[in-house]
Amino acid sequence: GTTCLVINTAAYCATICDQLSDAVLKHIDKAFSDSISMKDEQTQFQRLVFTSIKALSDCLKQRIDSALQLMSKINWVTLDFVGDQSEYVNQIAFHIRSSVPLLNSWLSPTHFRFFCESFVNDCIPLIVQHIFKCKQ
Repeated sequence: GTTCLVINTAAYCATICDQLSDAVLKHIDKAFSDSISMKDEQTQFQRLVFTSIKALSDCLKQRIDSALQLMSKINWVTLDFVGDQSEYVNQIAFHIRSSVPLLNSWLSPTHFRFFCESFVNDCIPLIVQHIFKCKQ
């Protein structure tokens, strides 16, 4: 929750940087107008948004990694039957179901989409890595 507040606040601050710069320019001497710019601050706020969304993605990825470790330790050759759903799938589903809907409601559509893209881009190699670790 706190990270989402940081994302939303930083995004808002990045948005109003131009407005703040324009407001300052209206009230200062024209000789100083070239020295007024909020671009660096705006970039820092945008960087904070990116870093915070990446942190959310990394957190969920770490939770899923523990479930994938269970999958890679299964001796698949000794399985006599295939069940309806494995425990590692239940754990992955639990982590996604408990996190993603909240993030969807707390983040803007743009930031939520960026989170989803970041999460998928990070998780696909992780899943592939664990699949290749599975015992044959």
